[in-house]
Amino acid sequence: MSALEVLVKATPLLLTGTAVAFAFSGGFWNIGAEGQLYAGAIAAAGVGTLVGGVPRSWPCP
Repeated sequence: MSALEVLVKATPLLLTGTAVAFAFSGGFWNIGAEGQLYAGAIAAAGVGTLVGGVPRSWPCP
C-alpha cells in the first residue's frame, strides 16, 4: 500500500477526530462522529456531482 493510499483512507478519520476534538474543546458532547462522517461523505459526493462541469482552468486543490 502506497503512502497516497494511506493518506486517502486516513483523511476522513482524521477530519472526524478533529471535529470531535473541536466540539469537546468548546464544552459540547459530540456523540455523532460516525453520522458526521457519513453526512460529510454524502455532501462531498453531492458537491462533486454539481461541480462536475467546471472547466479544467479553474484552480482545484
